[in-house]
Amino acid sequence: MEDGTVSEAEQPGNLVDIWEFVRMLLVLAGVVGVIYLFFFFLKKGMKKRLPETELIQILAAKGLQGSDMLYLVRLGNLVYLVGSGAGGISLISEISDKETLDTVRLQAAESTPVVKQSFSDILSRLFNPGKKQDTSMIDPIDFMKRQQERLNKLK
Repeated sequence: MEDGTVSEAEQPGNLVDIWEFVRMLLVLAGVVGVIYLFFFFLKKGMKKRLPETELIQILAAKGLQGSDMLYLVRLGNLVYLVGSGAGGISLISEISDKETLDTVRLQAAESTPVVKQSFSDILSRLFNPGKKQDTSMIDPIDFMKRQQERLNKLK
């Protein structure tokens, strides 16, 4: 190779090798995307099969150290204090004190539920700004009457 030509083995990079590497990355990204879509639709399908019910409700949750949590769970007319952590879920206590139950139920009835919005709801609000949500104030007397009715139903 003293005549100034470079042999094929001495070339710094071959264009075909670079294209093969890029192609491999694109195929890998496609496979990961298909797997992601598969699990996305699988998760979405599972939510439809399990209807939400008012029979079991989480009334309150309190975070502790790390991933440990305390939950007040209502099952029908019973209220339980449940703990969850890395080791699993365990029943701590059943709340049976009448005064405590009334307080917990009253606070749960007063708290505003968190409304989960779908992606399509968010997009429709962005693209249809003419539709405004009702932001009128609640009449305090009407509110107190509804709270009194709720307390009467608890008895």
